Amino acid sequence: NWALGPAGEFYLVGGFDRVNGIARSRIVRLLSNGAVDSAFDPGEGPNAWVYAVLVQPDGRIVLGGDFTAYNRQAAGHIVRMNSDGTIDPSFATGTGFSAQVVFLAGLPGGALFVGTSNASYRGMPVPAGIRLSADGTLDPSFEYAFASRPMHLTVLADRRLLITGYYFHNSSGPTVALLESDGLAAPFVAPTFRFPAVARVLLHLPDSRILVAGNFSHVNGAPAPAVFRLNPDFTRDPRFPAPGFAPRSIHAGVVQADGRVVLFHDMGASRLLPDGSLDRSYLAGLPPNASFRTAPVALPEGRILIATTGPTWGDGSAVSRGLVLLDENGLRNTAHPVVTGPALGSQITGLHVLP
Repeated sequence: NWALGPAGEFYLVGGFDRVNGIARSRIVRLLSNGAVDSAFDPGEGPNAWVYAVLVQPDGRIVLGGDFTAYNRQAAGHIVRMNSDGTIDPSFATGTGFSAQVVFLAGLPGGALFVGTSNASYRGMPVPAGIRLSADGTLDPSFEYAFASRPMHLTVLADRRLLITGYYFHNSSGPTVALLESDGLAAPFVAPTFRFPAVARVLLHLPDSRILVAGNFSHVNGAPAPAVFRLNPDFTRDPRFPAPGFAPRSIHAGVVQADGRVVLFHDMGASRLLPDGSLDRSYLAGLPPNASFRTAPVALPEGRILIATTGPTWGDGSAVSRGLVLLDENGLRNTAHPVVTGPALGSQITGLHVLP
């Protein structure tokens, strides 16, 4: 996993023990030029895999994973570090969690949402999602409504939480849920999908509506071609998408500055106009069933940068697990230098637009 710091630095986490020949145990900070930042030294670091990383607004870093110690100090699957890599003692997690932490999200006021399963925190059984205060103490006023952790979480303007995941509302498959700021389920006709379908994509649209996409064919029993739109009151917009767009599976999406949405799916890529109709001027040559390890990013002038897993483009040309730039019409910009993976099996797993 990875996260971007406030000054454009990158935090990479995983199971590695060296980066560019320099000892770095499961977490490293890279400068904007890609060099290992010697000012961030985690020492022996976490003693097992790190799955989740979150950089807070003040520059402190929270990790979650399989580890039970950080630099030989006890850390029960969660730890917060200062910007120099030392443990932040003000984050008082005590014995921490009894099981791996795999999901972290920032909440208003410096609070933290932590997703786990079948765990206890500081010796007390806790649900699959909890809220920790900024000092690491459990917030008892947050009562998570479901038995499984989220896959994605978005904090809305009114501090409610929109989440995707599995088995919310006792459904037979993955779905979307809306939580009040205290964690309880908000009044909401939750979209449910036929198992094993899943919602992979949540996109905020300029008009305060939300686009949900994945590999589902039905929502609440009604046909839906892998995408639907929620109105600001979270009711489903029955007019979206317009007839003529019917992929089986959507992997990723980008909202452009003019409100148009580009969706990458099993048949290639398509652009939808704000009314949900298909933009037939968009001619993306994306190969069918292209695989993405990270979300594409929108660039100025309608361009989109994507990281493919290769090995070829829709026209048969090689991209070798690298970067592809699409122009405003969805065509591949062949004049743009292609960044390729350094070895067979390597992949790009993160893209972010820097300030």
